[in-house]
Amino acid sequence: MKSSLTVYKASAGSGKTFTLAIQYIKTLIEQESRHAYSHILAVTFTNKATTEMKDRILQQLYGIWKGLPSSTNYLESLQKELRADSIELPEEEIRSRAGAALCHILHDYNRFRVETIDSFFQSVLKNLAHELSLTANLKVDLNDKEVLHAAVDRIMERLHLTPTVLNWILEYVNDRISNNERWDIAREVKSFAAWIFKEAYLAREHEMREVLRENKRIGELRTALNYELHASLDIVQSAAANFRAEMEAWGLGFGQFSRGSTIDTYLRRIEDGNMRAEFGSTLQGYTEDAEKMLRKADRSVADLVEAAAHFSKQLAELRGFQTEQLVRHTSASLALKHLNPLRLLGVIDEEVTALNHENNRFLLAKTPILLHELIEENDAPFIFEKMGAFFHHVMIDEFQDTSTMQWKNFKILLLESMASGFGNLIVGDVKQSIYRWRNGDWTILKNIEKEMAVHRPDIRNLAINYRSERRIIAFNNTLFTAAAEGLDRLTPDAPIKMAEAYGDVAQQCRPDKGNDGYVQIRFFNEKDKEDDWETRMLDELCEQVRTLHEAGLPYGEMAILLRYRRHADPIIRHFAERFGDRVKLVSDEAFLLSSSLSVNLLIAAMRYMADTEDRVSLAFLALHNGKPTEAETNLLASRSLETFLPETYLSRMEELKTLPLYELQEELYKIFSLGRIPDEDAYLFAYFDQVTAYLQDNPSDLRSFLTYWDETLSGASIPSGEVDGIRIFTVHQSKGLQFHTVFVPYCDWNIEQDTRGFNRRNDLLWCETHEPPYDSLPVIPITIEAAMRDSVFSKEYEEEHLQRRVDALNTLYVTFTRAEKNLLAWCRTRYTMDERSTTGDLIYHALPRALDGIEETDGENGETSLFTYGEPVTSYSSGRKTSDNRMETDYRPVPVAMHSYEARIDFCQSNRAEEFLEAFSDTAPPRHSRNDKRRMGILMHKIFSTIYTRDDVEKALRTLETEGLIGTQLEMESLKQQVEKAFALPEVARWFDGTMQLYNECPILTQEYYEDTGKYGTYRPDRVMFGKDEITVVDFKFGRPHDEYRNQVGGYMKQIRLMEPDRRVKGYLWYILNNRLEEVQA
Repeated sequence: MKSSLTVYKASAGSGKTFTLAIQYIKTLIEQESRHAYSHILAVTFTNKATTEMKDRILQQLYGIWKGLPSSTNYLESLQKELRADSIELPEEEIRSRAGAALCHILHDYNRFRVETIDSFFQSVLKNLAHELSLTANLKVDLNDKEVLHAAVDRIMERLHLTPTVLNWILEYVNDRISNNERWDIAREVKSFAAWIFKEAYLAREHEMREVLRENKRIGELRTALNYELHASLDIVQSAAANFRAEMEAWGLGFGQFSRGSTIDTYLRRIEDGNMRAEFGSTLQGYTEDAEKMLRKADRSVADLVEAAAHFSKQLAELRGFQTEQLVRHTSASLALKHLNPLRLLGVIDEEVTALNHENNRFLLAKTPILLHELIEENDAPFIFEKMGAFFHHVMIDEFQDTSTMQWKNFKILLLESMASGFGNLIVGDVKQSIYRWRNGDWTILKNIEKEMAVHRPDIRNLAINYRSERRIIAFNNTLFTAAAEGLDRLTPDAPIKMAEAYGDVAQQCRPDKGNDGYVQIRFFNEKDKEDDWETRMLDELCEQVRTLHEAGLPYGEMAILLRYRRHADPIIRHFAERFGDRVKLVSDEAFLLSSSLSVNLLIAAMRYMADTEDRVSLAFLALHNGKPTEAETNLLASRSLETFLPETYLSRMEELKTLPLYELQEELYKIFSLGRIPDEDAYLFAYFDQVTAYLQDNPSDLRSFLTYWDETLSGASIPSGEVDGIRIFTVHQSKGLQFHTVFVPYCDWNIEQDTRGFNRRNDLLWCETHEPPYDSLPVIPITIEAAMRDSVFSKEYEEEHLQRRVDALNTLYVTFTRAEKNLLAWCRTRYTMDERSTTGDLIYHALPRALDGIEETDGENGETSLFTYGEPVTSYSSGRKTSDNRMETDYRPVPVAMHSYEARIDFCQSNRAEEFLEAFSDTAPPRHSRNDKRRMGILMHKIFSTIYTRDDVEKALRTLETEGLIGTQLEMESLKQQVEKAFALPEVARWFDGTMQLYNECPILTQEYYEDTGKYGTYRPDRVMFGKDEITVVDFKFGRPHDEYRNQVGGYMKQIRLMEPDRRVKGYLWYILNNRLEEVQA
């Protein structure tokens, strides 16, 4: 019986995209339905993979339909797959169905569901907006960092309104000061709070929220943990004190024992509060054999022999107390470390939710957990029927990177499909799981056969490597088999067996390939000075590049892969010193917007406008405005920097400040003649697109935009396109790519921990334990450090320890399998047989020395310093391949220059324009003078309905001027005077001092339903302010008092009391032009 679930284990280079395309096309061909494609959901993890898969499916449907030679392999494989399913179709029928499927897809492309996993969840979210109590037009946002920072900043700004949170912050500050830690609290809180978007926290979010709302719970746990901390230390210190007291009672001194000072030192360290006081081999010997405590001459003295026997037992007892209480002490210490920021998580989470609600936004990071909760409460078919999607087949690519929560959601969809007898597909490779920090869980794929055993999944291994040459395949087969076995020997009892995970590592080579390929591994001694070995390594790297290029290999065929981004800088500097501009190195950093001189000039010009005391931005503008000569550069130190700036920029400064953000930057582009800077057009196009996108959801405010640049936009990049240079990638960036020649310098990262250490800030495990007092929280955040071994969290530590070992080996596997023809690596090793602490050690001990053709060169101490296998390959495929498939897009770079054209006419629609249009209306009201009270009232209302505090008035006036609502400077001054006059009232001044939470013109929905309109009633007060104990409602008026105004405000107050029954509600009518307040009693 055919299985309804097929799992492909696709090692590197094994034709995964080919297989996916075949399975997708097969599913289309074997069905009669013209809309079969709309019932297939294929998900990948990157946009690039999605595009590649879509293109491949469409191209091969066309190629099979038209009988193109380039699609022959696809047709043959398709026929083979169909026959395996007992489906016999004539070739002409297959071609006809392929053409029909292509036609249907192209005419109904929106239902061609090959997409990223994020895109899929986003579509689910929007279709289920009603069930999730979200608005249908909500914005799904990927930038959770920006929202998080805004939430923390708002909490910090309002600490004076929340004394409880203020006390928590003060406790946190005091704790960090007492521990000699940095106390930039806002930064630390933002860093820790990022966990609210990660699955480790989201999986227990509701439980944690309930606990965190109980202020006493954290306080009680903190008290209990402090007790554990001090009580455990007291027990050990008391035992040490008793040891000393007994020594005195026996009339003995430490000098009467052999090396008695070691006992004294041990006791003193405990007395000083060191729970980890070392119990060395000498002390251990005393507890095992009391005679060792005595000098040989004293071993016949009966009193001393008796004393030695007694104190040997006492010492063993003290050591037992220390060992036992160390677990208690360490556990409490680890758990206390993050309690202060932990109780802030609930407040931050609620503030993030409030901000999202205010901005009609939902964060994509929370989609999987939200969808999972909804699915648990409903039937899965209902959820997906609501989307208008009836998925019969599910195909999941890169399954090793699926998170636990994503799998829970997809599993329900898969089970539903399988229960209906439809076929489904999973493709992945445990060995290429390198995104655990993004919640990827490779154990799901590893255990898929057991988990889905009842459905008898068809497990298939793609065994042929189509990417690499024969020698590279042979090297990697042997190396990684031996490396996995070597790691298993280090911890034979570990639950994770590397040899099992790498059981399918051995691949076959294509039969038509020769015995080509080159591998070179250079070893340096770990004991060598860093400057020495690093310089030699970089010299060799440069020499290898030069040699291969002179032999005919273009730089564009080479790539340098790095485990850590920080290693790119020394490489770039060394190449610059060695080659100058002759060899171009290209990294992603080169394509960041922050790498563009033009963009940096725009930012510097705006920074200086925002703060004329910013001498750094001024100096940057002075230095890069034009191309200063050496003499002019020398003058920068002696002359006023402003003299080097364009005169127009300085003279128009105040005018420029009044421009909307986009128009301001267009003007700066012209003023600084940025079009003169070569090769900057792509950066400028991308940058101005980003500015446009920013303005869709944000105000046209200069300072806010500069903050957005610093926190987010500066890290955005442009497409790199085709560059004739050596590409520099991190290993994680290179996933899914392949290169003719791969260089791997610094190939010696730590295996069992990150080289930056286990205790990096925010490097946490969320641990669950049922031992009191820790069981008072669902999970507790614990910093990953070696001390966890001696705590109740030791099991979690060991699991993490092993997981990092898997991460390290997988990262090495991904690195070495990117190479097609040549693979060259440089690493350090200790050369000792019992060491496996770095990938350098691992490679050295796992080298496939038995392979035919291996050459080893010994270093000065007899150890292998150079390992080579094969001969360098310099042949490569040049030029673009001409395709016979019209569906294959031939991407060619098209140079586009950016120009800014000055507008001949400035246009803005003002109230004059509105009045002009109203004059042609049948219901046009009588025209009024621009200076009458009605117009003044309208403008005053607009100002007060948009400002939060008194400081916002100037900005509001400028906005009105920009929009054309204020026509003259005289009118501007008149409005200013009226506004200042209004603030003279003490009560009004309090409303605009920023101490209350503001809702400007926010509608209140009522329970009153109007059948004639089919809508519920709404109220829209001008200003509602939430204070600590009371809520204030204000409505702005500009005419004479009326009873209906009082009734209107009374209605507002009634509705707010229904929402907030425990707070006092006050209401006011504010007659602004008369500067008169009337309190409304209701």
